[in-house]
Amino acid sequence: MKRLLALTVVALALGGCTQSASSEARYDMAEFTISGPGQLSPVGQIEVTNNGEYPHTVVVSDLEGAVIAATGLVAPGGSTVLDVDLTAGTYQFTCRIVAETADGTIVDHFERGMSQTVEVSG
Repeated sequence: MKRLLALTVVALALGGCTQSASSEARYDMAEFTISGPGQLSPVGQIEVTNNGEYPHTVVVSDLEGAVIAATGLVAPGGSTVLDVDLTAGTYQFTCRIVAETADGTIVDHFERGMSQTVEVSG
């Protein structure tokens, strides 16, 4: 009974924890993923690394779709720093590459899931 009570207390304590905003805006890209902190403190630079086998981009936009900043192509294994003034709000980080494969299939990186919503705290 004491063990059950202790586990319940630990579970409640962990459940009450919230993710804190990161001051390090570092994001990794690979085929159809962008990963990094979902919550940021206000930042002026975003570091982006391409761990995939194809070139990617990162486009930062607000929820209305207005583009705030974008990288050029980031080569496989490459990285870049994007200068951007992100103040409090919600942003979408996406790869907007659309490519055609040898068999004529169109591949849209954004439609395949290459996006992440990022909250910037005030």
